[in-house]
Amino acid sequence: MRTSEGSPWNNRVRAAAKHIFLRCSPAFYLTCSMVRHAEYRGLYPLLSFVPLRVAHRIIGLRNPYVFLLPSERRLLQHNLKTGLPSYAQGRTIRSIALRHVRFLSHMRADALISVRRPLKEWHHHTRIEGLYHIEQAKADGRGVILLTCHSGYIYRALHGLPRVGIPMHVITVGAEKKNPTIWPGEEGTSLYATVLRQMKHEPCLTLVYKGGSYSTVSELLAHRKLVVTAFDNPARLEEKSERVVQLWFLSHYCTVSSTLLWLAEECGAVVLPLLVYSEGPDCTVRIHGPWHSSDRMLPTEEKTRKHAQYLFRLFESHILQYPEQWWLWKDLGAFRDLDQAKTWQADQTDHENAVTV
Repeated sequence: MRTSEGSPWNNRVRAAAKHIFLRCSPAFYLTCSMVRHAEYRGLYPLLSFVPLRVAHRIIGLRNPYVFLLPSERRLLQHNLKTGLPSYAQGRTIRSIALRHVRFLSHMRADALISVRRPLKEWHHHTRIEGLYHIEQAKADGRGVILLTCHSGYIYRALHGLPRVGIPMHVITVGAEKKNPTIWPGEEGTSLYATVLRQMKHEPCLTLVYKGGSYSTVSELLAHRKLVVTAFDNPARLEEKSERVVQLWFLSHYCTVSSTLLWLAEECGAVVLPLLVYSEGPDCTVRIHGPWHSSDRMLPTEEKTRKHAQYLFRLFESHILQYPEQWWLWKDLGAFRDLDQAKTWQADQTDHENAVTV
């Protein structure tokens, strides 16, 4: 007999299931911790000695999706439905969620394994396109900002560009601030800390940490250096009181910091979008050309907003093509700033009405 959603029978079943889960959750967490410990201490070091393609196949034998809590699965599927209305069917969303968690597992392992591979094999699995955009900017005597989204094996790009002779400065956050759901490590440690240690040993690569670092970025651009960072982070609280823009991204308005775009404008630097997508162990790093404004008389604020919207359209198109490879689906809610979005939308409507009149 079919029961209604809020029937006493359904409520009793849910209460019993929740009670059983709470009783079993300590064992569940202990099992997850043991699996992670075995991976980071045992599996990954062993896989670094086998060819990269073989390592990826071994990693793909397990299903990390089963280690998500039910609440984590619901949040992930909800964010996928919100951000991907064209994939609204439940079966498709569940498939993307499964592939997404598998990809994150591959990405974490790849960040540790691939940089230990012989350089010849590493280059065989990593392709870099659009280097001439950087060479053109350097020939013009300008600094360069490469802005990317959290998609694909972007750490291949951070290791790859220095290995083809391009010195770079990477803006990042400290290991203690990294999202533990994306970079979980053993108890009391962080996998991201290991990644940072590897990057410190990479020749021609310098780490620039967020938090008071924008003056450093300005100096780097003034000296015509190359700076790389992810640009699809939601604006932090301390940034929202300064330079931010509201724009359309994944079916909603969101708020992002525009400080880097302002710095590029002030220093005469070139801003280049960088997108990464992966197919198994193979990774393509694609550098796109700069944005050009058709109206040179635009105010700086409007130019910055349009520039940011151009970048996020590129990011969105890329994410829609490879939805399982975007890291931040669990953090999608942090992009939403409803009050500012409503105000911005009202201002846009008033502006359009004034132009029409």
